[in-house]
Amino acid sequence: MDLPICVVVPHMKSRAWFFERYTLPSIRANNPSRIIIEEGAGGACEKRNAGAAKASQPFIIFVDDDTVLGGDCLSKMHAMLEWDISAGYAYSGYTAVVWPGVRHPMNGNYTIGSRVFDAEALRRENYVDTTSLMRTVLFPGFDPKFERLQDWDLWLTMLGQGIHGRFIADQLFMKFNIDEGISVKIPREGAESILKKKHRLSW
Repeated sequence: MDLPICVVVPHMKSRAWFFERYTLPSIRANNPSRIIIEEGAGGACEKRNAGAAKASQPFIIFVDDDTVLGGDCLSKMHAMLEWDISAGYAYSGYTAVVWPGVRHPMNGNYTIGSRVFDAEALRRENYVDTTSLMRTVLFPGFDPKFERLQDWDLWLTMLGQGIHGRFIADQLFMKFNIDEGISVKIPREGAESILKKKHRLSW
């Protein structure tokens, strides 16, 4: 049975070979009610927001076109939000693979374990990935000013609205760094400066 979830994918044509062979089949295997692939103009924030505007399912998740979902990713996240009706989103850890020859700050494959939700910790570090299942009515939109740390800004915005997340202690998806992404192209310092000013952070 299909899950009441809309999956929004901000897609770049340069990643079509990977998306069609790996990402899209993994999404379909999770049985969401709807998949929206956004290829329009603009960056990732604009594409995600455009896709979200078309969503009518109770739950929404944003999956990048270089991500591969585990077979029970969406069902586990959905079950968590059904169990804890006070949580606005469910998130997990993940494994990242750096494609041979691709520059990346981590210099190799790595694992992000994440952690149990803690508001003060979230103000200090970004431990919730974009690939997290949200209640659609609570999604405030991505801020296009952020070319980097877009997900952290989103979770801090929701935190300011009194919305918290629920952690799933598992690695529910994999991210494949198949090209040089924003972590290489855009300096972190500039994005952090905008983030600190917007959310009045003092670290």
